[in-house]
Amino acid sequence: MTNKNKNILIIFAILIIIFSLFFLMNKKDNGEIINNENELNQEDILREKTLVAVGKANEGDKEGALTDYLSLLEEYPSDLLLLNNTAVLYSDMGEWEKSEEYYLRLLEVYPTLTQGYRMLAYLYQYRFDNGEEKALALIEEGLAKTDNDPNLIRWLIGYYTEKDNEEMKNYYLEMIGE
Repeated sequence: MTNKNKNILIIFAILIIIFSLFFLMNKKDNGEIINNENELNQEDILREKTLVAVGKANEGDKEGALTDYLSLLEEYPSDLLLLNNTAVLYSDMGEWEKSEEYYLRLLEVYPTLTQGYRMLAYLYQYRFDNGEEKALALIEEGLAKTDNDPNLIRWLIGYYTEKDNEEMKNYYLEMIGE
């Protein structure tokens, strides 16, 4: 076999290996080839559109960001980042009831997300009439759903510290061993 034939054979073998790797990397569990345009990039497209909305919010275009978030939520109704950012944006805009609505949707989809409980509890505590009762009830609900998550207990410690209620503060401090 001549050197020229060996080189052609080596190149042919390399091409087969590359094609096989490409095929294996783009295969679903059931053996179908992934449609790169529709399936592989959907999450990238969502993140790119979300970053555009975040940029608008950071530049002060809250209405534009809100429009983008709401539009994206129609297509991705349970996306954590979209739900959270929509709730935060409504809160920044002083639309407390809408903010509450999106935090509640967030907690419905992600019932163990402690940050969602904390943010909604702060909203209740500082922005709603008689919100302290709602905040405490929400945190208690969160504790039940998160198996007494220490972050929610720390929220209660902060709350009772602010209220100068040493007995309740110490009760929760003991719960987390501090």
